[in-house]
Amino acid sequence: MSFLDFLSVGPTAAPLGWRSQLFSSRRVLLAIFLASSASALVTADGPPQKSPPDPSRPTAMIVGKSAFVSIAPADRYTRSALPVKFLEQNWSADEAVEFYSLRQGSPLMRRDFFNILEQPDGVGLFRDSDYLASFGFLPRRPHEGNIEGYPVGFTGDRAIELTCAACHTSKMTFEGTEYWIDGSQAMTDMESFLTALTKSLKLTFDDAPDLSGFTSNVTIRLDQQTRFGRFVRQLTGGDTLRVSQAQVIFDLLQSDYQRRQRYNDYNDFGRLFSDDTQRQSAEKHPAYGFGRLDALGAILNQSVAEIIDKPGNAATANAPVNYPEIWDAPQHRHVQWNGSVDNSSRFGPLSRNAGQVVGVFGLVKTEGTTVGYDSSINFDALARAEELVTKLWSPPWPSEFGLDNALAAEGETVYRANCIQCHDIIDRTSRHRRANEVLVPINLVFGPNGTLGTDPMAAKNWRDRQAKVGILAGRNRTIPFAGKFPSDPQATVPAREVLTHLVYGTILRSFVPWRDELTIDDTTTKSFMLAPIDSGQSLMQYKARPLNGVWSTSPYLHNGSVLNMAELLKPPAARTSTFNVGTTEFDPVTLGYRNAGPFEFHTSENGNANSGHEYGTSLNEREKSALIEFIKTL
Repeated sequence: MSFLDFLSVGPTAAPLGWRSQLFSSRRVLLAIFLASSASALVTADGPPQKSPPDPSRPTAMIVGKSAFVSIAPADRYTRSALPVKFLEQNWSADEAVEFYSLRQGSPLMRRDFFNILEQPDGVGLFRDSDYLASFGFLPRRPHEGNIEGYPVGFTGDRAIELTCAACHTSKMTFEGTEYWIDGSQAMTDMESFLTALTKSLKLTFDDAPDLSGFTSNVTIRLDQQTRFGRFVRQLTGGDTLRVSQAQVIFDLLQSDYQRRQRYNDYNDFGRLFSDDTQRQSAEKHPAYGFGRLDALGAILNQSVAEIIDKPGNAATANAPVNYPEIWDAPQHRHVQWNGSVDNSSRFGPLSRNAGQVVGVFGLVKTEGTTVGYDSSINFDALARAEELVTKLWSPPWPSEFGLDNALAAEGETVYRANCIQCHDIIDRTSRHRRANEVLVPINLVFGPNGTLGTDPMAAKNWRDRQAKVGILAGRNRTIPFAGKFPSDPQATVPAREVLTHLVYGTILRSFVPWRDELTIDDTTTKSFMLAPIDSGQSLMQYKARPLNGVWSTSPYLHNGSVLNMAELLKPPAARTSTFNVGTTEFDPVTLGYRNAGPFEFHTSENGNANSGHEYGTSLNEREKSALIEFIKTL
């Protein structure tokens, strides 16, 4: 359907099929359990008014195995001037390519608009591979299922979407070869990407002519010297159209901008602004840079400020953390850096995967249904992602990087004496592996090695954040027997309780056969980030996990404040306090990316402290070298 056809016909919502086998085994039990608290999510308008979906309506993109390609090439459609190697992580090329484009229901903006949007500081297209690579996204060649040649982690149907691969696929460069690592933390600057995207949207609709002086059926010619004129020509194929059509394009473009700007305002400043003058004079949180995002802060803002229309609930998202590696995630009892999501319960995988849509702009509607909340989440795709990540192994150390086996053998003794209390050793390829983690208090004595002492801001924000309940006043908290939210909309509760409520609502709704998968063109919805279920793990703590594959995840500590492993083994006062990130050049001696790149990291800024984790700092130099060598083998 062309865009002009859309202007006449209007949007539709795509029906969603039943869950894959992974989730189907739990369907009955889950539905019964959630039904016991269904009143938490029942609205006052009676039974659902929508009929079951019409089979003739457009359906969601296929998400099953090998949906986009039957046989992917060995290079997985990468685009690079260097040779590219992939490490053995138990994925075929087909499975990797599928993961890169697995559409989960996380609309960023309209796909037609994204494809023709110009860069904010030039006339090239925003989606140009080289331009997106400047933010750290990994380029790919066009192919079936990705005819535009989007980078890893970009996909979409009506809307352009970001997938989990955008933040969890990395590359490193060593001696003229690129090594791609699936499931590792991406070296992407998501904050700058979203800022630039928002700026481009605003520049485009600000460049539109004043249409108020024309009647709707008048045909006008648009100036091709303006961004808006060029945008419309690319969209419709001509430079003339009716005023009514130009107005629709303007309104939709402005809607995409407003949605993105609200997200930025909440996270950058903890408030909304009416104009750019106020925004430019306001104090912003320290920049995140490459490889980091305050995902939990963004989740809280979108849920407690955006969806329940309480802008006063917003708070600056000022505690960025590294994108965590996701291999072994299904085998962990808890996920998130602070262990806030219980992954071992009946709802663990389902809530964790719904929570994965959190940072990537899922839609939800809390009114108009009698059972749960309609959302944009594609649960079939989440089930498939769970299957793929369950298979995924941590990356083995490349032989080209070099390894001193004798020194590594010494390092194992050092590791077992100093590290294994928190960082278990597991068989990374075992089908029955369990990633036994330890939840370590930040400022309490823990075991024989003293206190952790790392930057507390991320854990503190999660523990202390409060929110007014707003439109959720009087509704059940969702978890059976947990009671109701206060009846006063101005009453406050821990913000994470709102997240729990919303996630349960979307999960419950996913079992309704006629539910709608919301699209970006459903104008009755607002954007908001789904949230993981809180398990009560809200203490001041961080999770210590097995270190298999950790060599590929620098900078280290939860907030990315330590450049490499050699630095981590120094006393905090001796660690580098200012360094650069953004390069993909890897140093196999220090075990980290080199001190290079466009972003300068300052550990003196709030949330960036490189303090704590003094374990191993008293080892002698031989022991430290041996320990690093052994960590390469995990």
